[in-house]
Amino acid sequence: MAGRRPKPTAIHALNGNPSRLNLAERAKNEPKPAPIAPACPDFLNADGKKEWARAIALLEPIGLATGADMAALAIYCQIYGRWAEASRMLLKHGSIMKAPNGTLKQSPYLLIAVKCEEQMRPYLVELGLTPASRSKIAVDGATKENGSRISKYLSS
Repeated sequence: MAGRRPKPTAIHALNGNPSRLNLAERAKNEPKPAPIAPACPDFLNADGKKEWARAIALLEPIGLATGADMAALAIYCQIYGRWAEASRMLLKHGSIMKAPNGTLKQSPYLLIAVKCEEQMRPYLVELGLTPASRSKIAVDGATKENGSRISKYLSS
């Protein structure tokens, strides 16, 4: 089937239902995972775990972090962890390295960082973590209620 993938009913509702769909009828056949944030996977590195906590703090209060989202969020956080590690190595060693034969070559960390950025982008959009994807979601009163919750996750 060609065309755009259908949006979940919850996203349509958060967007104010701009397409004027009958959301009640549509929601009957849609799976409804419990809005309980999944636990952080133990295989993530330290940077991935910090990003997990930050993303959960943003997504959980608006009901967009569920057990059904765990795999996508885990993959994103794993890639994020690799990107952060490669970025630190680029700061330490630079983007140009000297090969054993004396010629200059591009750092392998640069390739890793760029690949990770490419891989992260679709997950960021899927999870609503980019300015453009986030602008399509409207949640009443979320900022005031979530401010302390977000800082709690970021401080740990």
